Amino acid sequence: TDPLFRHFVITRALLMSTALAMPFYVILAQQQTGGSLGSLGLMIIATGLAGGLSAPVWGRLSDRSSRLVLVASGVVAGLLGLLTFGLSGVESAWAKSEFLFAALFLVIGIAHSGVRLGRKTYLVDMATQDNRAAYVAVSNTLVGALLLVGGLFGVVADLAGVAATLALLGLMSLVGAASAWRLEEVQRGGFCWRECCWRSCASSRLLRPRAWKACSSRPIPSTGNSPMAAPPRPSWSWTTGGKSASPMNG
Repeated sequence: TDPLFRHFVITRALLMSTALAMPFYVILAQQQTGGSLGSLGLMIIATGLAGGLSAPVWGRLSDRSSRLVLVASGVVAGLLGLLTFGLSGVESAWAKSEFLFAALFLVIGIAHSGVRLGRKTYLVDMATQDNRAAYVAVSNTLVGALLLVGGLFGVVADLAGVAATLALLGLMSLVGAASAWRLEEVQRGGFCWRECCWRSCASSRLLRPRAWKACSSRPIPSTGNSPMAAPPRPSWSWTTGGKSASPMNG
């Protein structure tokens, strides 16, 4: 019944395309390189590097805005899928190189790590202590069921080819990134954290009016003299389209 949670589940379902795409990169590499063991070894190394190199970066960014981590990861995965589809039609030695596919696998691994970390952080920050366990259970159950349906992409690969399947999954990732962009910010330090940091909201009012409207309708919490207390609403105003606007008048 929570619109924000429903939107999050839809976004997560779209971005599971990053996980579904990884086996197809392995299959395509096997087809293009002749199935050598060297390419398999390089991909195993790329998997380890993807997690080790990206985790500190994604973690730091997630502390500021897990929503933007989901957006960035989805865009990277989507563009990579389309790029791989284009490269599959190139008849050149470098386009069939083991190192090229290892690099592609490294990038999709980085994107997938970003999606995993971003959606975990977003869910934890979005939920309250009372509904967090229920949200996690429902989200994991729904996405788990959708992963079973994701096996249909194997049928698509058999009919249209592995490269075309990667392109389809890439488009799915881009749609997921667009959906993540429209998610509400739930972290302090982002564009508009959940307890309504009015000063941060001012800069995003024109870019994300729905998030501004949702944020402006919430009361500012009272936390006394705590260092995490919400800042007071500013009295300044700015000009938009020749008219004066203020966070106090919505």
